Amino acid sequence: MLQLKEVLQSPAFQNFQLLAGEEGLEREVRSVSILEYEAVIDNFADFSADTLILTSLFYARENPGMLLEALKALEPRRIAGFAVKAVFFQELPAEAIAFARQHGLPLFLFHDTYMEDIVVNVNDLLKIKQNYLLLEEKVEFLLQRAKQPSVISDTAHEINPFFAPFLLAAYILPRDMKTSLRDVHAFFERLFYKKYHQLQQEPYAYIKYGSGILLLASFHKNEVPEDVSGFFRQRLRRLDILPKDFFIGISTLHRTFSRLDTAVRESLHANRFARFSGQPLVRYEELGMDSFLLLLAENKDMDLPNQRAVAILQEYDDKYTSNLLETMSIYVQEHGEISAVAGRLFQHPNTIRYRLKKARELLVPVFGKRDFYEQLFITLRLQLYKKLTF
Repeated sequence: MLQLKEVLQSPAFQNFQLLAGEEGLEREVRSVSILEYEAVIDNFADFSADTLILTSLFYARENPGMLLEALKALEPRRIAGFAVKAVFFQELPAEAIAFARQHGLPLFLFHDTYMEDIVVNVNDLLKIKQNYLLLEEKVEFLLQRAKQPSVISDTAHEINPFFAPFLLAAYILPRDMKTSLRDVHAFFERLFYKKYHQLQQEPYAYIKYGSGILLLASFHKNEVPEDVSGFFRQRLRRLDILPKDFFIGISTLHRTFSRLDTAVRESLHANRFARFSGQPLVRYEELGMDSFLLLLAENKDMDLPNQRAVAILQEYDDKYTSNLLETMSIYVQEHGEISAVAGRLFQHPNTIRYRLKKARELLVPVFGKRDFYEQLFITLRLQLYKKLTF
């Protein structure tokens, strides 16, 4: 789905002035059309929902009130927006602006841009958006259903027929996740629109996946960079992305046409660990035991015991206004150092010891009576990793 506010971020719309209907900028755009006199005579029959309409108002140059009539006829059709090129009108009638404002209909005035260029621009955006969705579906297929090497190979060729035999994957996610998901997507759409045509025949793929971007870089054997981290940082700068603003997870080197799914999964896991640890860039081979825990976090069969343990602590906290779950989380983060936990919670060490004793007692039905710290560590780590979505 392409929203009007995403379309407006394209360079072709830099001269657009929004006169009314700001709340309608989330309307979907499925097409763009030019309104001429013939459409007025035909009672706007060719205009459907989600259409961005462009016009010079040539047909209304002698009668400005015809703009309001057009808006009244088109608004019930749920058009995406109405944009007037300032040829015959440098200002729009107040009653038309008031109508658009009342109905939340985005109404624009623009200068110095050819309407034909805008049509081409929007159609390109729609095609690129469709391509994003298709590529994202292919990545999801690789991760969830592709098992046979031949299927993985076919999917890799579908993503980019110019791939070389060896591949590194990087998953890049913005640090500031307070930005809405749609705004993040809009950022990448602007990026792709700027670079799309020149990237089509390179041995790379730039795929919007979730809230981030998946960068697949392929090489011939003698081309694999020695400084993998430096390579990806440089590549991102070429795309006008500042690495310091993102968390980056990088896979190990794999065969493109048989292990693409593994490379993608490793980059996602490395990105999760980067967010967990606060590191700007993490390579998969640096994960150690966490590579195993990240695999467990994907396993839905692990949900039940993990959720039971967390639920027991949470229920106790809710009932007694206690702080067991947070204390146990910090206990794991501080590697079992009671004094460090006490310092972070501004509590006496004996208070922490009491909470640990109570947690042990409560979790016996799940953990048993042995290896409390190890099981607590795995449980809370898994809980955190599951929360770090894409």
